[in-house]
Amino acid sequence: MVARAEELRLHDEHPIRRLLRPALGWAAVAAVVAVIRRATREPRVTRMSDQWLSSHNHDSNRFDY
Repeated sequence: MVARAEELRLHDEHPIRRLLRPALGWAAVAAVVAVIRRATREPRVTRMSDQWLSSHNHDSNRFDY
């Protein structure tokens, strides 16, 4: 009996695609991480102007019971 195997041909990818696919994948992961970090970071508080502070500085820290 004669065994016969057909030729198995793998899909030949262009070398640039082999380099771009992992690079684009890691870029997508980095973008997702950046969005998550930006969303979870504590919000920044802008500095109050001296004019606003002087107009609102009338014993606001005193508690009356």
